[in-house]
Amino acid sequence: MPSVAIIGAGISGLTAAYELKKAGWQVRILESSDRIGGAIQSQLDKGFLIEGGPNTMMVHSQETLDFLVEIGLEDTILEPNSTSNKRFIVRNGKPQAIPMSPLSAITTPLFSPAGKLRLLGDVFVRKSNNLVEESVAAFVSRRVGPEFLDYAINPFVGGIFAGDPKRLSLQHAFPRMAALEKEHGSLILGAIAKMRSKRAAKKAGTPSFKPRMLSFQNGMHMLPTALEKKLSENITRGVELKEIKKSNQWNLSWSYKDGYENDHFDHVIVTAPAFKIEKLPLPAQLKKDLSVLSEIPHPPVSSLYLGYRREQVKHPLDGFGVLIPEVEKRKVLGALFSSSLFENRAPEGHVGLTVFIGGSRQPDLAKKPKETLTEIAHNDLKNLLDLSGAPQFVKHTYWPQAIPQYTLGYDRYLNAIAQAEKEFSELHFIGNYRNGISVAQCLENGRKCGIEIADSIGR
Repeated sequence: MPSVAIIGAGISGLTAAYELKKAGWQVRILESSDRIGGAIQSQLDKGFLIEGGPNTMMVHSQETLDFLVEIGLEDTILEPNSTSNKRFIVRNGKPQAIPMSPLSAITTPLFSPAGKLRLLGDVFVRKSNNLVEESVAAFVSRRVGPEFLDYAINPFVGGIFAGDPKRLSLQHAFPRMAALEKEHGSLILGAIAKMRSKRAAKKAGTPSFKPRMLSFQNGMHMLPTALEKKLSENITRGVELKEIKKSNQWNLSWSYKDGYENDHFDHVIVTAPAFKIEKLPLPAQLKKDLSVLSEIPHPPVSSLYLGYRREQVKHPLDGFGVLIPEVEKRKVLGALFSSSLFENRAPEGHVGLTVFIGGSRQPDLAKKPKETLTEIAHNDLKNLLDLSGAPQFVKHTYWPQAIPQYTLGYDRYLNAIAQAEKEFSELHFIGNYRNGISVAQCLENGRKCGIEIADSIGR
């Protein structure tokens, strides 16, 4: 029976393990902490359901949805309330709904008349033939102008990456946006072409999969918990790796609370965060070659869950949340209307907000104590959401190294990983620093890795 050691029990590692176990492999998952799920942390406290990490999951394929059903989550899947389609961005101190139709795009106060004309001018901008890597900010400014960058893309990047569009690589952070220009010569023409393609497919009886945002009844942690149930006998927690050595096979040794073990494996999958890979006891030259991964920026982020009585919040909270552009000069990146997104996220008569502070924009703020951050969050949102009185409930989660930033020059990191995998064909690296940061992307990449390894034995 072929064997595999998987370092890390986050979503990437658990899904790879699941596919390999299903294929008949001997699987051992080695997790350094006492819990599984990586950044996914759900907690019920005084009737509030708090997500310390990812709050939702965007499913882009039927295969991923089928996988959730396969692992037993079908009856627990929650889709957002209908009001969550609305999203707000702050301009001139007021939350403005993002236009969702052609008419609202014309009438919205989010963009000035000049900004709207510049946006339409995208169809006349020639696509770039420049071979130099382009930042997200440079691309957006070139195609649709600085106003759209400031009041759409900047807050959007802050919400997804907690990042700075001037530093992020378009090619790596938003490859679909880059593809629209490459394939259609324009963002607008590309979007129109995609809409026509979807209509044609629907008319032909082969409708494309419509992306679905979802969570689960008891929070996002139900996803890793469902996988844990399938893999409980394969997981060892509290592991400190002592050696990862290559001979005919991979030889690993580790200590944990019950003692010390060593074993040999045909394959090793590393799913540790990029900044932890250098600390693994890998072969000396490999360790040196991969030390560059520790340079991937991971700015700190603080997440605050604020619970209020419903009467304390005059804003209807009729949307997904509010994002705050950097030009608005506030300290908060944005806030999710957590209790509006899904049912049973706050006690009766209460509402919950999940607020994000720090990231690339103001990294030092994320390190402030809970009391200071609570004051910052409340003061920043007080006028935006018409809050009165202090929050009744506060939960703080601090991520000292939060989301990997797909910065300009990111090929340097990817090439180091690819070279390591080429040199050691039975060694694999997956995680949110490669091929996407979202929960769904980590799930899909983990499954793909597991399936490809299993298939390689039959070749």
